[in-house]
Amino acid sequence: MGVWLLEHDVRLSGLAENPALPAGLLDQLIAAAGPWLRRDLARRDDLSSAQARALLDSGDGPVVAALLESGAIAPGDVPTEDDRVAVVVAARPGADPDLVRRVAAHPDPEVRAWLAERGEGLPADVVAALVRDPVAEVARDAAACQPLTAELAAELLAHPSVDLRKALSCNRSTPPEVLLALVDHPEPWVRWDLAEHPNLPREAVVALLADPLPAARWAAARHPLVPQELLRALASDPDSEVRQAVLRNPGVPLDVLVALVGATRTGHDPLPVIVTATHDELRALVASPVRRLRALVAAREDLPDDLLEAFAEDEDVVVVKAVIANPALPEDRLRALADRHGPRLHQRLAHNPNCPPDLLDRMARDPETPRKAYRAIAAHPNAGPETLLRCLDDERAAEEAAGHPNLPASAFAVLLADDAPWGALSRAAANPALPVELMTALLNPAQPACVER
Repeated sequence: MGVWLLEHDVRLSGLAENPALPAGLLDQLIAAAGPWLRRDLARRDDLSSAQARALLDSGDGPVVAALLESGAIAPGDVPTEDDRVAVVVAARPGADPDLVRRVAAHPDPEVRAWLAERGEGLPADVVAALVRDPVAEVARDAAACQPLTAELAAELLAHPSVDLRKALSCNRSTPPEVLLALVDHPEPWVRWDLAEHPNLPREAVVALLADPLPAARWAAARHPLVPQELLRALASDPDSEVRQAVLRNPGVPLDVLVALVGATRTGHDPLPVIVTATHDELRALVASPVRRLRALVAAREDLPDDLLEAFAEDEDVVVVKAVIANPALPEDRLRALADRHGPRLHQRLAHNPNCPPDLLDRMARDPETPRKAYRAIAAHPNAGPETLLRCLDDERAAEEAAGHPNLPASAFAVLLADDAPWGALSRAAANPALPVELMTALLNPAQPACVER
């Protein structure tokens, strides 16, 4: 079996992730895999000690990292003579402190930089040494990624290196008083990072709301510490993205929300203020003639019964489209909505977790169903074998069907063939419903299913 085949056949990458792969085939795959496949295999959570040892013996740093991450091996099980492996082990929480200090003092700055960026739970003296490293890249990575004491953060704030001071704006451990000192930083992107920092004090948030850089104002306008009076002022900001950020602030007043929704793009994610609104506040919002506002409320899953019924009967299809995926709608209501609105709502209807198998199949058989709806149908847990077969003509839907547990065995040979959609190959191979005889064929290049693309 050629290693090149195992390295480049996406089907075998999927097979390496398949939880139903028999132990004997897993052994065979481990024995023949090259570096990329070994990394996929090392992420499995069902490796035996012998299988984990076989992968560990490769001495490949990323494979060792994956084995440690999955828990298949412990840091103490790993030989650390090889520097590429030693740095991986040293970066893990609970690593031997002596090993960590040895790696932190390594003569190769790339090894030290790897530890500075990826190390977890490093001793305080090691963090300080990395932040003070003479190589700028090592110090910058440590300053951006490692937890800093207040004293170390203050030291960096006074450092002559612009890069080190900039790193403070994105380090999540930087204390509020140091962040406040960065508000007037001349680098615009530092102020942008700063505006999204979870430790940012209120006075810094207020200062950034007047920043000339729209991106900084946008990030600051989303911050929960923004006073309501400033949100009202920002609602008329000349930059449309700043106004969108006001809509996404959890403290935006409801009257400001109502005024902005009709004239500002809201995106697809739920607005925080609507997610947390009381039922009485929701009823007040839906009195608005602005259909977009009614649609945003209709998308909330825990609607009271009266609003759920009202939205299902709304004359505007945009509102119905927003509510039709609500899991509280009973099956008879879903069928009635399908009869009333037809194929234009098939995609949203297929996103309802309670959509019954027969309705999914009816939509898959309808020649007027939009192609994008087939993807949602194929991804639905209630889709039956025949329904999934009807979805295979659409490339994106075939990708969804390829990983479905209800996929019939007859479909796998099609989805693993060379002319199958590329995205379906690995998903079909990773599907636990894949017959064992096809798993075996994938490991045998002589079989048609294993011919390279």
